[in-house]
Amino acid sequence: MQSYVLRARKMVQEGKNKEGAEMLSEGLNYYSKNIIKALTPYATADAGIISMVLRNLADDIEKNNPGAKELRMWAENNTVKPELKETIKIKKPNLK
Repeated sequence: MQSYVLRARKMVQEGKNKEGAEMLSEGLNYYSKNIIKALTPYATADAGIISMVLRNLADDIEKNNPGAKELRMWAENNTVKPELKETIKIKKPNLK
Protein backbone atom coordinates (compact mmCIF):
# COMPACT_ATOMS: atom_id res chain seq x y z
CA MET A 1 0.00 0.00 0.00
CA GLN A 2 1.32 3.45 -0.88
CA SER A 3 1.63 6.11 1.78
CA TYR A 4 -1.11 8.72 1.79
CA VAL A 5 1.42 11.27 3.03
CA LEU A 6 3.92 10.60 0.25
CA ARG A 7 1.22 10.81 -2.41
CA ALA A 8 -0.11 14.04 -0.87
CA ARG A 9 3.40 15.51 -0.68
CA LYS A 10 3.96 14.77 -4.36
CA MET A 11 0.69 16.52 -5.25
CA VAL A 12 1.65 19.58 -3.20
CA GLN A 13 5.07 19.69 -4.89
CA GLU A 14 3.25 19.69 -8.22
CA GLY A 15 1.23 22.70 -7.05
CA LYS A 16 -1.92 20.66 -6.40
CA ASN A 17 -2.49 21.82 -2.82
CA LYS A 18 -6.22 21.07 -2.74
CA GLU A 19 -5.69 17.55 -4.10
CA GLY A 20 -2.89 16.98 -1.58
CA ALA A 21 -5.14 17.98 1.32
CA GLU A 22 -7.88 15.72 -0.07
CA MET A 23 -5.41 12.81 -0.22
CA LEU A 24 -4.56 13.35 3.46
CA SER A 25 -8.28 13.46 4.27
CA GLU A 26 -8.68 10.16 2.43
CA GLY A 27 -5.91 8.71 4.59
CA LEU A 28 -7.59 10.02 7.73
CA ASN A 29 -10.83 8.34 6.70
CA TYR A 30 -9.09 5.07 5.82
CA TYR A 31 -7.25 4.75 9.14
CA SER A 32 -10.21 6.02 11.19
CA LYS A 33 -12.57 3.44 9.69
CA ASN A 34 -10.10 0.62 10.25
CA ILE A 35 -9.39 1.61 13.85
CA ILE A 36 -13.10 1.92 14.64
CA LYS A 37 -13.74 -1.42 12.95
CA ALA A 38 -11.07 -3.03 15.14
CA LEU A 39 -12.50 -1.51 18.32
CA THR A 40 -16.19 -2.18 17.84
CA PRO A 41 -18.25 -3.35 19.46
CA TYR A 42 -17.06 -2.09 22.82
CA ALA A 43 -18.73 -1.53 26.16
CA THR A 44 -19.74 2.11 26.62
CA ALA A 45 -18.30 1.98 30.13
CA ASP A 46 -14.88 1.24 28.59
CA ALA A 47 -14.86 4.37 26.38
CA GLY A 48 -12.49 6.18 28.76
CA ILE A 49 -10.00 3.30 28.68
CA ILE A 50 -10.14 3.18 24.89
CA SER A 51 -9.59 6.94 24.69
CA MET A 52 -6.59 6.68 27.02
CA VAL A 53 -5.08 3.81 25.02
CA LEU A 54 -5.51 5.67 21.72
CA ARG A 55 -3.94 8.85 23.14
CA ASN A 56 -1.02 6.84 24.53
CA LEU A 57 -0.51 5.13 21.16
CA ALA A 58 -0.67 8.48 19.36
CA ASP A 59 1.92 9.98 21.72
CA ASP A 60 4.25 7.00 21.21
CA ILE A 61 3.81 7.08 17.42
CA GLU A 62 4.71 10.78 17.39
CA LYS A 63 7.68 10.22 19.71
CA ASN A 64 9.08 7.35 17.62
CA ASN A 65 8.49 8.80 14.14
CA PRO A 66 10.25 12.08 13.34
CA GLY A 67 7.92 14.53 11.62
CA ALA A 68 4.72 12.76 12.71
CA LYS A 69 3.78 15.42 15.27
CA GLU A 70 4.42 18.25 12.82
CA LEU A 71 2.34 16.51 10.15
CA ARG A 72 -0.50 16.01 12.64
CA MET A 73 -0.42 19.67 13.60
CA TRP A 74 -0.48 20.75 9.95
CA ALA A 75 -3.24 18.27 9.07
CA GLU A 76 -5.42 19.43 11.97
CA ASN A 77 -5.49 22.90 10.42
CA ASN A 78 -5.67 21.94 6.74
CA THR A 79 -7.85 18.85 6.41
CA VAL A 80 -11.34 17.74 7.37
CA LYS A 81 -11.40 15.30 10.26
CA PRO A 82 -13.59 12.26 9.76
CA GLU A 83 -16.70 12.24 11.92
CA LEU A 84 -17.18 9.36 14.31
CA LYS A 85 -20.49 7.66 13.69
CA GLU A 86 -21.49 5.27 16.42
CA THR A 87 -24.56 3.15 16.82
CA ILE A 88 -25.53 2.30 20.37
CA LYS A 89 -26.97 -1.16 20.75
CA ILE A 90 -28.58 -2.15 24.00
CA LYS A 91 -28.78 -5.84 24.67
CA LYS A 92 -31.59 -7.06 26.84
CA PRO A 93 -30.61 -9.65 29.40
CA ASN A 94 -31.78 -13.18 28.82
CA LEU A 95 -34.79 -13.77 31.03
CA LYS A 96 -34.93 -17.48 31.70
